[in-house]
Amino acid sequence: MSAPAAVEQLLDFGESTYGMFFTGHKPTQSFERYLYRHYPETGVYLGVAVSVIPGDGLVESGVYVMGGEFGTVPKYVGLLADYVTPARPMNSVLPAAPTLSAVYVAQLPSAPKGAGAPCSNRAAWALATAKVTAITAQADAKLGQSFPPWNEGLYMAWRTSGLHESMMADRKGWLYSLLIAECAAWQGKYIPTINTVLRSLATQPTWIAPSQDHDLQAYNNGQWFMDLMSASMAHELAQTLYMLGDKVDSETRRIVLGALETRVFAPVRRLLTEGIGRGWWLTVAHNWNAVILADVAGAALSVIPSRHDRALFAAMGQHYIQSHLNEYPASGYGIEGPAYWTYGIKHVALLRHRLHESSGGQVDLFASAKMQAIAAFSARIPMSPSGALAPFGDSHVNTSMDRQTSNYVAAAYGTARAWPGTAEVRVNPWFPNDMPTVEAAMLLTESVPLAQGWASTDFGSLGLRNYFSDVGVLVTRSPMTDSIAFAATIKSAGNANHGHDDVGSYAIALDSLMAGDVGRGDYTSRTFSDQRRTVLWINSYGHPVPVVGGRQQVDASTATNTVLSTNFTDNLDEIAINMAPAYALPGGWSLVRSLRNDRVARTIAIQDDFSAFSMPQAFQVPITTVGTWTQLAPDRIEIQHEGQKLQVRIEASAPFFTSGETITDDGLTFKRIAVNLASPATAGWIRVTYSR
Repeated sequence: MSAPAAVEQLLDFGESTYGMFFTGHKPTQSFERYLYRHYPETGVYLGVAVSVIPGDGLVESGVYVMGGEFGTVPKYVGLLADYVTPARPMNSVLPAAPTLSAVYVAQLPSAPKGAGAPCSNRAAWALATAKVTAITAQADAKLGQSFPPWNEGLYMAWRTSGLHESMMADRKGWLYSLLIAECAAWQGKYIPTINTVLRSLATQPTWIAPSQDHDLQAYNNGQWFMDLMSASMAHELAQTLYMLGDKVDSETRRIVLGALETRVFAPVRRLLTEGIGRGWWLTVAHNWNAVILADVAGAALSVIPSRHDRALFAAMGQHYIQSHLNEYPASGYGIEGPAYWTYGIKHVALLRHRLHESSGGQVDLFASAKMQAIAAFSARIPMSPSGALAPFGDSHVNTSMDRQTSNYVAAAYGTARAWPGTAEVRVNPWFPNDMPTVEAAMLLTESVPLAQGWASTDFGSLGLRNYFSDVGVLVTRSPMTDSIAFAATIKSAGNANHGHDDVGSYAIALDSLMAGDVGRGDYTSRTFSDQRRTVLWINSYGHPVPVVGGRQQVDASTATNTVLSTNFTDNLDEIAINMAPAYALPGGWSLVRSLRNDRVARTIAIQDDFSAFSMPQAFQVPITTVGTWTQLAPDRIEIQHEGQKLQVRIEASAPFFTSGETITDDGLTFKRIAVNLASPATAGWIRVTYSR
């Protein structure tokens, strides 16, 4: 088996057996000859040396530890095989694949098929022209431009600048408008440029993002593996070949199909049949699983000639997508935050759509109560009819639930919202890793099959509240009859691998988000590294949560529900959260955050009560906002944002003072207004009351 797969087993063993050193599950990283994981809580590194060459001074497959009580240099503690006997990974797919594949082999068409109708189906595309005028204008502009060349300097710059580059996304993004414009007109106007773009994309040095190819083994040596960028590239290229058919010249088609086989299908096929390669994404719970499965399976179904080969990739999707769905609790709450609910579930929906079609309706990933609850999340999480929501996890402050994805899942469960409903095809893709041509083809030319065995379910309009009890997240709103919405969302748990240090974080909204959680900025090399918690919009300093005795919260990504009590009536919603476990302070003390939404008084109050400190402690509660603020009085401020105003009253158990600062970190600027008790105390409280 491959060395990386054996290393993963060793590192997992270390976490499960020696949790006092290797706390929680951490991502595997690489540095020089090491594959390793870092545990900031203990300062310890656990790694394995691989591909050792003479002169390195290392032992091949040697296990090394460093940090904490192990010292400041790597310490050899034995061979990998001294601790684990590597087992061939993914054995579960080998017996399952033939059984699952048989369903698809019996139903798959003799020729491959992509999403939606090909451009040659003029009846299906007849109504598209009027819907894609803006996209056609973009395509026309591209005809007078030069296709962006591959720039090795920009690709390599990530290693020094730490910024995620856009060159690869800019090149990939050219296909979308050109393809949709050609399908709408079908006059050959855009075909020459599309052929040029296809050849250039297929032959560029790599499809893998620089942040993922740490050792440049793919870039330099063609050791291909799957990441988000390569999966979406494969899907877009395959979809383009399917939609254009013989309009793609034979040489270009040969080049693209060869690249798809070499860079994507062969490595994944080897994973599934031999257990060799980097296949961690097959079994992780987060969005990588859903994205890569949907894109790779979709690409395979679109272009692979062999029905049996296509069936293997379809079976892969059906078998392994359960890893992603298992991440969601029974309530359906988007555990990675609202932005990544969209990213993950739109790929689940795409995979569901293709597998339903490929199996003749026999396979339906939506045919479960769990999936129905996940689908309903998009209708339950907004705070106002305008769609404002709490930007928990790695969500931007202006994040809203994606209409295409929300309407698809609603239509699948038979709600009143039709597909495509109010959604429109995107003028610009959202993310570098999107597959917009696939989405547009489905949106413009296909209908949504109803979930098998599930009666029509109306997700309904927004009510007074939605409470996700299993994760301790409350959305509490004013009556929908109010002319201006007034609502809050508060959380007690973490957001998995996209989690911030934010136990007890909240958001306050009128028609737009006004105060509280400020979301995320730009992804850089720090974002998913061992420096993640140094980013101010990730650690608790950039969240509206207390600073206790000068200490911030510890890693809250895996924090669990700590709700102490709730009280919900038509006039009043109350929730209390135990926040003490989020701070690395000696036990025996108490910190409780309570939220009270008084619909009669039109106020939402956040109160933090602390007690039982053995020694007096400084205590600070910040108010955060991306808007502007004005001090009206020592105990009153006003927050302004997007033409709306929010009044804030501050009360405390003892004298207090406020201080404000503007913070800019990794692409996000926000205001932090700190409310400080004037003197340290062993017990006390601070209350912040919002009103419109």
